Amino acid sequence: MKQMRYILTLIIIFNGLCSNSQTRLKYGDVIFDSSFTCNNSDSFNYGINNICKSNNEFELRLESIARPNGSRELIVIGYNKEKWYANKYLYLRGSVGYKRETINILPLSEDFDYKIYNHIFKLTFDTLKNNRIFLLPNQDVLKLDGIILDGTIYKLTYKVNNKYRQYNFNNIESYFADNPKSKELQNYIKITKYMYMLFN
Repeated sequence: MKQMRYILTLIIIFNGLCSNSQTRLKYGDVIFDSSFTCNNSDSFNYGINNICKSNNEFELRLESIARPNGSRELIVIGYNKEKWYANKYLYLRGSVGYKRETINILPLSEDFDYKIYNHIFKLTFDTLKNNRIFLLPNQDVLKLDGIILDGTIYKLTYKVNNKYRQYNFNNIESYFADNPKSKELQNYIKITKYMYMLFN
């Protein structure tokens, strides 16, 4: 199990902000997909349930697929009953097949103040929301210069209560080098950065 390495540097900064208990999340504007299909495409390789079977009020999944070797990672951030959690699932290609690995984010100790723990997740949620995570389109509708065949594909899926949506993007750093004015690419990059930051 892996813990938040950067959490100690944030405790002093945020301790004074954590006096209030966690309240209901404010999602702002959210796009949902009424034709969303529940399947195991985001869960089968990791041995977990698909997002439609989640009991969380809010759940966010970011899957990355490396081409051409096929290794995959899935980050799951969930919120329910005023508590947050996050896991990262790895499905890695080895010399003779694939192996699974799971990384959990836990408080630093049993005595750790959950207000601080939850507040850090809330700050991450607000940052993702500010980067339009609930409003971004599929990358394929953007008019971008360049064609990149290999690299990393991302699938982002979210659940708010009983409504869902998924969109895709890929090779975002490389495309951004050729399209530096694209705000959508900037948002994709920041979203992946902050989600992975929880595990670094």
